[in-house]
Amino acid sequence: MSSRNNSCVGVYEMTKESYIEQVIKEQLKATPKKGYNVCTYDDYSRVGERLTVVKHTNTEAEAQEIAKKLDGEKVYIYGGLNG
Repeated sequence: MSSRNNSCVGVYEMTKESYIEQVIKEQLKATPKKGYNVCTYDDYSRVGERLTVVKHTNTEAEAQEIAKKLDGEKVYIYGGLNG
C-alpha cells in the first residue's frame, strides 16, 4: 500500500471559475446582441483578457473586410446573439 496522500488530487475549488468558464465568459462579453464584433486575440494575456474588440459592424461582410486589414493578427468575428 502507498502512503502517499491523495486527498488533494482532483479537488476543484468551487469558489473559483475554471479555465473553461473564464474562456466562455470572455467570449460572451465579446459577442454582441446584434451585428458583429471583430476581435483580436492575444496569446500572452491572462485568461479572460485575451480578446479585444476592435470594431463593431452591422454586417458580416464589413466584419470580414476589417479582419482582412488586421493581417498578421489572430482575428475572430463574433456574430450577434439575436441575429
